[in-house]
Amino acid sequence: MITGMTRYKDKTKKKGYGILFSSWESFYTRRLYHRIQDCWNRPICSAPASRFTLMLRESRDNNRSLVTTGETLECINVGSYNYLGFADDWRISCRKEVMAGLDQWPLGLSSSRADLGSTVLHEELEREVARFVGKEAAVVFGMGYDTNASVIPTLMGPGSLIISDSLNHTSIVNGARAAEANIRVFKHNDPAGLEEVGAGACAGVASVVAIGYVCACVLLCKMHYVIFADVLSHVHHRVAYAI
Repeated sequence: MITGMTRYKDKTKKKGYGILFSSWESFYTRRLYHRIQDCWNRPICSAPASRFTLMLRESRDNNRSLVTTGETLECINVGSYNYLGFADDWRISCRKEVMAGLDQWPLGLSSSRADLGSTVLHEELEREVARFVGKEAAVVFGMGYDTNASVIPTLMGPGSLIISDSLNHTSIVNGARAAEANIRVFKHNDPAGLEEVGAGACAGVASVVAIGYVCACVLLCKMHYVIFADVLSHVHHRVAYAI
């Protein structure tokens, strides 16, 4: 049973001010979130590395406010975008590489690759990536969001059909919209739904792109191509992508 008080119980709408939340959002904020808010937004007193130090808190007013107790707890971080480990103390993790890089490249470029943002390091990395994946060339993007949002409109355009997983990341959704292509959505992890959507939408399009995981399995992706083979037999350019 959820118990406790809310800081919003006496709040009423003020004349001349708009309503910030819908009725449900307001109810959730007033009656639920602040009673269990100690479960979120928890402060730390260390670098956000693979392990971090959590500051423990307590409330003496039914969760209207939270105060730190002075105690801490060592935790394992399993909810971070720190893919490369650079969010910890760089002086320990990569000091040698950072200092060597600063000696050779002391200034930031502050520019996109299309303008003045390319260096020989970018080109060297692209050659290495191309060699590693066995392709003629590769393009490196500075962030994952930009990769999807930029590449999809380049590959696709008006008259193309994009078949997109319903749970795709926002970067893929925005990239598909920017392409101004026809977009059809299939249910996440549902090969039968993908086949049904594809069968009813492929006639007369120049290319077909399946964006997102139906299943994180190469064999299943190959099976999907077979599924689309008959569907695409009448399409002028048979191009299929699995992103």
